Amino acid sequence: MQARMQQGTGRATGEAYRQWLKLAMFGLLALLAIHLGGCQSMQTPDMSLDVLKQKYANQHSRFIDIDGTMVHYRDQGKGQPLVLMHGMASSLHTWDGWQTYIGDHYRIIRFDVPGFGLTGPLASGEYKAETYVRIIEQLLKKLDVKEKITLAGNSLGGFIAWNYAIAHPEQVDRLILLDAPAFKQDVPLVVKMANWPGAESIGTQYSPRFLVSANLRRLYANQGMVTDELVDRYYDLTLRPGNRPAMLRVFRAMIDGAKQDAAGVEKISMPTLLMWGKEDPWVPMSIALRWLQVLPQAQYRFYDGVGHMPMEEIPMESALDAHRFIQTGSVEVRDNDAR
Repeated sequence: MQARMQQGTGRATGEAYRQWLKLAMFGLLALLAIHLGGCQSMQTPDMSLDVLKQKYANQHSRFIDIDGTMVHYRDQGKGQPLVLMHGMASSLHTWDGWQTYIGDHYRIIRFDVPGFGLTGPLASGEYKAETYVRIIEQLLKKLDVKEKITLAGNSLGGFIAWNYAIAHPEQVDRLILLDAPAFKQDVPLVVKMANWPGAESIGTQYSPRFLVSANLRRLYANQGMVTDELVDRYYDLTLRPGNRPAMLRVFRAMIDGAKQDAAGVEKISMPTLLMWGKEDPWVPMSIALRWLQVLPQAQYRFYDGVGHMPMEEIPMESALDAHRFIQTGSVEVRDNDAR
């Protein structure tokens, strides 16, 4: 057992080094291109919003004006409202599996978090927790959601979710956090690059597809699930006009936020479920254990062989676990979930 663990650790360390080397080489090349006056052939232009809508909107897609930002959302089904928020550089499509497996039981509301997906950048340019909380407030009001909601978020979406739950405990019946940051931690190299010299020019002009592919392979434990279609979706939506500058600002906010523990998480009072991939390299299991220290009453499911986005890697299992929690307030804890 110990030998296998050491072998696995060695593979993870080697992969981390290769990832670091690839990102560092890209950064150095981009900086060199800028220093030499720019390289037109290396630059990645934005994609037309109309083209992106044709590819990634569907018959359920709607757009609603919130503080000058046209938010892309989907509001499907009937029953208790289940509001879903995706993570960094993602989109509402990350929840397709949950829509498939439990969509008949809930009114599922999901949206492209401003700064990402088809929604694009915030008109205000302020990517703060309070700003995102206000976006949810107005979205629910405009959609005439009067019942208490179950609020679920992955990664950045989880960060927004627990901030909303603290601000509006009377509106949140249950809270589901999937690999959600809240405590002091190291940040990934791709995020740190936002503070590199020349990052403003690099991040908004040079976006090679291989970088998106490399990051997805880092975030997925099951490499076979990183298909060309998946990479295309993440890559294309990154090129939505305004998304790259917005992402840079969010990355910088993440760097600042990761320097210390967030205040107020102990105020979370509603039933909470923690769902975590044990192989998450971005928000590791140590953060999940910190959550359990602060919220010892929380339910939890920790998944073997799963990375940063359980709802994508194991859509059926994670959706049914969420459904069980929403219906009963608890989940069946397995032996391998042990803290």
